[in-house]
Amino acid sequence: MVLINYASESERKKVEYIVSKWKDGTNKPEGYMFMVSDENYDPLIRELTHKIEPDKVRVFSLSELSIEPEIKSISFSLKINKNEKEVSSFLSYLVSRRKGIVTDSYGNTNSYSFITRKGNVKASITLTSGIPAGVTIQLEGAPEAAEMLRDEFRENLEIFGGA
Repeated sequence: MVLINYASESERKKVEYIVSKWKDGTNKPEGYMFMVSDENYDPLIRELTHKIEPDKVRVFSLSELSIEPEIKSISFSLKINKNEKEVSSFLSYLVSRRKGIVTDSYGNTNSYSFITRKGNVKASITLTSGIPAGVTIQLEGAPEAAEMLRDEFRENLEIFGGA
């Protein structure tokens, strides 16, 4: 059994879409489902089986499993033949085009969160001054999503003025 607590309607739809892709290996149990604490189990089952036909009641013992999502960390640096202000403006454009959300900012480093169709990624972008300006991007998240963002950022920055 998998229990997902979603925070929004879009998350619920995302879950439904993913589960529908795996419909051959999943099913949604019919009937009334609930969890019960150990101390309430015996009296509850006794009452249920006295008032509902016992063959209609099925009990499962569950234990929570920890999940470790696969995370990929990618880092790359580029020199851009533009000044810091131009590169900063272009980076803001790239981040906004991908609907990145600023999560932190410290000195020359900004941290972002990206939600893509391939998964979620956290990014840290550091900009160093001078001509050429230096850009270091660190990505961490779902492997396909991190690789996609790396390729996209690298390609766009090289077109913009990679040294």
